[in-house]
Parts: sequence; C-alpha cells; structure tokens
Amino acid sequence: MKTKLQPDPEAITITKDQLWLMLLSTIRYSMGRRTYITAICKDLVYRFIQYLEPWQQKQIAEEIQKELDRAHKSNQLLGDQCDEDCWRDIVQFLMVKEKIHE
Repeated sequence: MKTKLQPDPEAITITKDQLWLMLLSTIRYSMGRRTYITAICKDLVYRFIQYLEPWQQKQIAEEIQKELDRAHKSNQLLGDQCDEDCWRDIVQFLMVKEKIHE
C-alpha cells in the first residue's frame, strides 16, 4: 500500500522577486548590527542563492563590500568581529560563485 505524501502545512509559496526583495531588505537592515541576525543573513544567502540571478548575487556582494569599506575608513568594523566575519564570508562566497558563472 502506497502512502500519500501530505503537503507541509508550514510551507508557503513566494516568487523569486519576493524572495529577492526580502533577502536584500534583510541584508540591508542587518549590516552594522551586533546580533545573531548577521549569521541568519549568511545562512539565508547560502540557502537561497540558487534562486537569485547572477546580477542579484553581484549586487549583494557589492553592497556588503561597500559597507565594509565604509566602516574600515572610519577604523571600525561592520558590527562586532563575528559579524564582520559573516559579511566577509558572504562576499567571498558570492565572488566565487560569480567567477564560476563567467
């Protein structure tokens, strides 16, 4: 007897455009914060990268790098060291992905 799979009651459907706006907004809001949110942003980028267009991936990397550079010009970090490390990891991850797509 076959068991019929039931839909996940917790699952929702969103479009790629909606995902893009939510992800970009989350990243922009989180830059400079000193909380767990930077690690969540890193996880979200890694988890949903396959749904983003190359130009969207590039935009995320550029925006994060711009804020890292701005913080460093003021002799500051983008959050605490652990936050800075998360942002750098995301930029590095996206730059590697971009080179693979070239």
